[in-house]
Amino acid sequence: MSTPTAVSRLADGLHLCNDIAGRVLASQDAVPYGSTLRVAVLYREATGWAALAAFMRMFTRSLDLVAKERNLELGILAPRDESGKHAVPQHLPGRRWFMLPASGGRGALEASAAHHDIHVVIELFGTPPQIPGVGVVSWITDFQHLHLPQFFTTQEYKDREENFQQRAQNSNFILLSSQAAKTDYDATLSHASEKAWVAPFPSSLVFEELPSGEPRDIVRQYHLPEKFLLVANQYWAHKNHGVVIEALGKLAAEGVRIPAVFTGLPSDYRDPSNAPTSRILQSIAQQGLAGQVVPLGQVPFAHLQQLMRCAALVIQPSRFEGWSTVVQDIKALGRPLMCSDLPVHREQAPMALGHFGCDAPEALATYLRSHWPHLAAGPDLAQESRSLAAERAFAHTYGLRLADLCRRAFEVATTRRPA
Repeated sequence: MSTPTAVSRLADGLHLCNDIAGRVLASQDAVPYGSTLRVAVLYREATGWAALAAFMRMFTRSLDLVAKERNLELGILAPRDESGKHAVPQHLPGRRWFMLPASGGRGALEASAAHHDIHVVIELFGTPPQIPGVGVVSWITDFQHLHLPQFFTTQEYKDREENFQQRAQNSNFILLSSQAAKTDYDATLSHASEKAWVAPFPSSLVFEELPSGEPRDIVRQYHLPEKFLLVANQYWAHKNHGVVIEALGKLAAEGVRIPAVFTGLPSDYRDPSNAPTSRILQSIAQQGLAGQVVPLGQVPFAHLQQLMRCAALVIQPSRFEGWSTVVQDIKALGRPLMCSDLPVHREQAPMALGHFGCDAPEALATYLRSHWPHLAAGPDLAQESRSLAAERAFAHTYGLRLADLCRRAFEVATTRRPA
């Protein structure tokens, strides 16, 4: 078990996080919901982005959670695959969801919306449609290209700028996941400031049962030590594994060896040579951490959940996030956390045991030197139960706000009332 002080700080911090996020969600007035509203989410696949499935699962199930309460009929607009079947993964909810074919053309999408009497279309990942008489909500994940332009080609940067402008033009509302994203939005899309709608999202873990069995069986399966820290990020350049490796190397030189586990897809779609992965592996060797830092690559999601539950500490060292799914999952499980010192991490995880500079391995080493002796391997089932309960309440609030956003979008798009 962690020390009473650490547990108390974590519990207080989790309550504070949900209180802050709840006040953000409640800051926009609710919309009356007496009549049925038909809402369709456009499904798109995004290869190379491991968080996509988790976000789609969280988003659709948040709406599904409140569909009856907010009088919604929910659907997925999805293309058909080569066999003629809908290309939609099994994890999306089926209850109260209708399936619609959607070809690539805007005309076909508009025809589908009219045929099925859809009131609101939600576009999460692509360029949103502009359909007369239909409310349109789109989501901007983040403005990473403004802060880290070196990770984007000139064409990618231009495409993002044009896409965001198109979203602002075609959408009735733009969903943002943090106040930090809202700051960037206001700086670049000030002409559409009235369309911004901030709603921090919950962990997808609250919509499913945690894996059965003894969590530490997975630790033993990978032959890991009982106590370890975890970094659960894809091996993308901006995820910044290097600062963790350097901090561990500094501590190892002092005789303090902290076992670490890295999980995540070992590739970066922006670099076919996978240089970020090579740098991570080479840095581990150069710091003399072979055997101490274990890179597992992408593990089954059920295994990742068990590793998160068992980790004595989780570190999120990223150079940029819109709203970190890793941080939210760790909050939901009630595990100790350290984060890079980003505005969004201060917003999302004020209860973290430390916020360190992205290029400050000395600062991270100082935090680890101070806290590691007092942290214990998980899971802490009592803390986990409390944290999951708080996250479920937050997810319900998030679902209500999404439902209210959809109804407001329809009312802005047309004065026609849904039947």
